[in-house]
Amino acid sequence: LVSGVNISNRYNDMPDEPAWLDWATRVTGEVSVELHNRCVNMWFKRPPVGYRPHIPRFEVGDCLVRVRINDWALNKNQISRSYIEMFHKAQTNITIMSSYFMPGRVFRKNLVIAARRGIRIRIILTKISDIPIAKQAERFFYPWLLGHNIEIYEYREKVLHGKMASCDGRWVTVGSYNFNDLSAYASIELNLDVKDSEFSNAADQALEKIISEDCDKITPQSFDRQTHWWNAVFYRVAYALSRLFLVVFTFRFTHGGIRRYK
Repeated sequence: LVSGVNISNRYNDMPDEPAWLDWATRVTGEVSVELHNRCVNMWFKRPPVGYRPHIPRFEVGDCLVRVRINDWALNKNQISRSYIEMFHKAQTNITIMSSYFMPGRVFRKNLVIAARRGIRIRIILTKISDIPIAKQAERFFYPWLLGHNIEIYEYREKVLHGKMASCDGRWVTVGSYNFNDLSAYASIELNLDVKDSEFSNAADQALEKIISEDCDKITPQSFDRQTHWWNAVFYRVAYALSRLFLVVFTFRFTHGGIRRYK
């Protein structure tokens, strides 16, 4: 299983709290061996004595899957590159779901490039956040996104913790990676890129259902109606504080305290 799901009751319907929205992708076959080996290398640095992985037989009809990892200690930014590849190669549409959305300069630049090419970009964000200041910081980006014809949808049912993106109904990336500098430059994140029309169509249908039934669309008019000058100031302050946190956090992780592994 590759997912952003944590081991917590928050992902089960509890008597006093509905489950958070998240995704997981279950895979079998050759890719499961690669995932297993990555886990072994991360936890043990080297395979245990006598370790012999079982190599499943490849069957015709299986879809294309690639494992993507972001890990500063290993100098890997594969998931970030997957998103940039998506922005550059998309032909018609991109739908992104992110639980904590604070795109850095590189991502903002590539979002704009894709939007100017006429790609329809939709971003699904949470309306109810477990980190309120992060939600307010996200809203600092709303005028910029709307100004570049990027559509925004806020999921209103419960906390959205899912991380997924779909492109052209052809391929999907899903896992633990958020659209912010913490995932890009400090955290260890794992995604799967799945290139398969049947899987992509199923993901698109799930996202379309969420957009149509569980989301509020944010338009320039609705955002202006809900935003007074003090809200705008609060969004800017929240963004500045969140950026400061990310800078301090990423600096701490990238300048010591990380045990390298092979």
